[in-house]
Amino acid sequence: MKKTLVKWSCLAIGVLASCQQRDLSEGISSDSLALNLQASVAGEIISRTTTQQDGHTTFVQGDKIGFFMPEGDDAISWTLGESVWQPDTPLFWPDQKNDYDFCAFYPYAEGAQRANVPMPDLSEQDGTLENIGKWDFLVANKTCNYQTNSGKVSFTDESAFKHTCSLVLVTLVKNEKDAETTLKTAGFEGKGIASKYIYNFTEGKMQPVAESPEVNKLLLDMEPEGVAITEEGYEIAVLLNPTSEDGTLKFSISYERDGFAYEAYTEAMKGHLVGGKCYKYKVKIEKESLIIEGSDISDWQTDGETEDITVNDVPKVG
Repeated sequence: MKKTLVKWSCLAIGVLASCQQRDLSEGISSDSLALNLQASVAGEIISRTTTQQDGHTTFVQGDKIGFFMPEGDDAISWTLGESVWQPDTPLFWPDQKNDYDFCAFYPYAEGAQRANVPMPDLSEQDGTLENIGKWDFLVANKTCNYQTNSGKVSFTDESAFKHTCSLVLVTLVKNEKDAETTLKTAGFEGKGIASKYIYNFTEGKMQPVAESPEVNKLLLDMEPEGVAITEEGYEIAVLLNPTSEDGTLKFSISYERDGFAYEAYTEAMKGHLVGGKCYKYKVKIEKESLIIEGSDISDWQTDGETEDITVNDVPKVG
């Protein structure tokens, strides 16, 4: 009887110890497999998309990105605090050894699905660089395991967030001898340049919103007063959807000078827009012509310059 009691006592202690060890192991595993995140925009060391004069973009405190766990269809929100990104709910790695595919996007959209992430409506832009971040859309992909960076998914360097749209910067300047010139409207025209899109991470590409009309023109209205175009220049900044290799892009303005209304346009801008590229133009308005004094294309790194383009301006009728 005594031996039996001792035997069962030892067995009970063994079971208890085993349970405690398992609980401890699970606790350690949970803590050690916590998933953290690091993010930056391509070309930047740090991580909103605040867009500077040279086109560089950075995240700012309070920005939210959407994040997809491996095999997960629902986006999880991460918010940038003072120095780190914090998820709405704690996340953990499935294990420590295997590689997993992660993807993310900016800005976060409530209810976003892996195959259906809403993108900002480009037709609502105001043409200012300081507000361009409201319509910017970024995506990132990363394949890694827990040991790659101590449990941190790093959307940096080659895996940094990348712009999906094309940034077009136009600086309008007037001839120093000309009278005061007031810009009334500016417009861009090309196939689907402002159409509504979603991003599909399953396919890895932008897709038109089903049953949404194609938007081929973006008109920026400076009415009723308009804005003065000085010798230093007035800058217009817009985001446009990428276009096909045979695409065309028409840029037009309406303006007033010496009490007369004029319209001018050019179709000599780069028609094939590539996502993630920045297209810069300096346009001088002269009495008889609209001159594009040069342009460059960069990675939002200059790929080259085009020749000057001269386009006659036409007095506005009516």
